Amino acid sequence: MRASESDTTSITGRTEATDFTTSQTFSTAPTASQFGVPNNNVGDGTTDGEGEEPVVNIDLHDSDIDRPPSPAPSIYSLTHSLREDLFTLAHGRYVNNHSEVYHLPADEEEIDRLDVQHFMFKTLIGRNYVGPVQDVLREEEGVQKDILDLGCGSAVWAVEMAQEFPHCNVVGVDLAPIQTEPPPNCRIEVDDINLGLDHFYGCFDFVHARLIASGIKDYYGLLDEISKTLRPGGMFLSVDWDFRVMDWNKTLLPAFPRNHPRHAWFPCFSRAVGMAIRARMGNIDAAVLLPRWLKGHRSFEEVDSCDLWIPSGDWFPNDTKDGLKMNAVGRLMKRDTKAFVSAGRPLLLSSGLPEAEVDELIAETIKEVDLGRRWWVRVSATWARKKAGTPAA
Repeated sequence: MRASESDTTSITGRTEATDFTTSQTFSTAPTASQFGVPNNNVGDGTTDGEGEEPVVNIDLHDSDIDRPPSPAPSIYSLTHSLREDLFTLAHGRYVNNHSEVYHLPADEEEIDRLDVQHFMFKTLIGRNYVGPVQDVLREEEGVQKDILDLGCGSAVWAVEMAQEFPHCNVVGVDLAPIQTEPPPNCRIEVDDINLGLDHFYGCFDFVHARLIASGIKDYYGLLDEISKTLRPGGMFLSVDWDFRVMDWNKTLLPAFPRNHPRHAWFPCFSRAVGMAIRARMGNIDAAVLLPRWLKGHRSFEEVDSCDLWIPSGDWFPNDTKDGLKMNAVGRLMKRDTKAFVSAGRPLLLSSGLPEAEVDELIAETIKEVDLGRRWWVRVSATWARKKAGTPAA
């Protein structure tokens, strides 16, 4: 992080983000084969072992992106008391303790889900991005290029981008520490982006945000912050979902009551989660509003978008290359969906829904996924460039 202040341990202070490394690490991103993805779609790597509560170490060195780490950074184990500061146990799952908006878990199970989700997107797209990213990050003699990943989750995207673009520095930001040791040109910060990005102004050429709208209070206001973090000509890419489910014909599948002939459980679950997110001030409509917002923003130009259609399972013929790919995507989507449904339990219970109702909704949705009910999720990808004549901050 290119911050105005140096070493600090605060999680909540605005210019006091924390940088994390770990004692249990993997040298690169997890392997594709771990998730049943064809190896030609992703990079190789190794994974760490499983454990209930791995020890996380905190590296308290200067967080300025263009400075090397301190020669002898201070390392402290994540003690039980510090763990309690970072996380709280909510209905059987650990959630972050520093955002009232985002209430999905921040535990091992969720990190595994985010890795599956990452490889699902990568299998669908064939790489880690859409839009003119390679042009933006093209190596230029004497010019440092920098990447910011907002809501980096398991950090697998940030790690892979650091590997694909070794001439770039990559910074990932998330609410919770992660269990990975990134390559030398990648660092992970713990911070709440709802509090602003002023410590990043003018620092980046590419800002990436995937599935963060549910944890953002004011996404339109965040666009102002993102524009200020970008250098002139830099690019912003959002990949997000509006929590709507589409039927086999790619038309809206509403949350019909259970006595309706078109009733399906996953749309009901998605609506319940969407309502709970709205109650916490999350902005799930940003996914579909971003093209209009960016086109009307004074700092952005070259706005473009595309829809990423993700199937609920592997219902495609295996005799074509596209069929094989979509079946791989569908299998990953089944895993992601079932884990996501389970992850939504603390959020739904905290919203006031009765436990019996929540547990039925989760159980029936998972059963529906296992039975192969066919539907689509439409994820919106939107990107734009910062106007060349716009100041960096």
